[in-house]
Amino acid sequence: MTIPIFLYHPPPIDQSQHLFIRALREHLRLRGFLPRIIDGYDVHPQSSGGSFNTARLEAIRRLLAETDGVLCVAFRQTYIGNGIKFAPHADYYSEIPVSREWLASPWVHVVNAMAWQAGLPLLVLRDTDVIEQGPFEGGSGILGLWMTIDFGSDGELLAQDLVESPQWSTVGGQWEQQCRNVAKRKGEPRRLYDKV
Repeated sequence: MTIPIFLYHPPPIDQSQHLFIRALREHLRLRGFLPRIIDGYDVHPQSSGGSFNTARLEAIRRLLAETDGVLCVAFRQTYIGNGIKFAPHADYYSEIPVSREWLASPWVHVVNAMAWQAGLPLLVLRDTDVIEQGPFEGGSGILGLWMTIDFGSDGELLAQDLVESPQWSTVGGQWEQQCRNVAKRKGEPRRLYDKV
């Protein structure tokens, strides 16, 4: 049985990211998963009152309902040469200088939160260059499982190294089993009389 999963990633900004996604998709297929992505056919602004962002949220929600797990790749997307980060405290904000930092797409955070809210297994692969913000703050496991990966110049080799790593065997294997459990349980009827 092929298990559909939602593979979310922002559009690759370089060849390395593109090769990584291609190799990761192939690995998932070999493991019995069907990676589903959002593409131009999934987003229909005309049915959402003309709003592209609303249409994208609807496409994400639709894919979450149709899949048994989420694998989210947090590539670096926005570069900050020099800036200021405002860190919250109890009753004030402090300014922290930021330079030569990368941000992930804000849609990565949206997908993570929606997957968590839907109760689906979530595995996040965060580029080491991406700063820890939102769901990435405070260490691993806030919303689900996650791994930090270092994107080099050859995404294809990186994906192969990743899926053969002990970390993937542990974290990726746990996520795969959670997805298989969801696929099995989705077909079972609810039994309200079972013990809690």
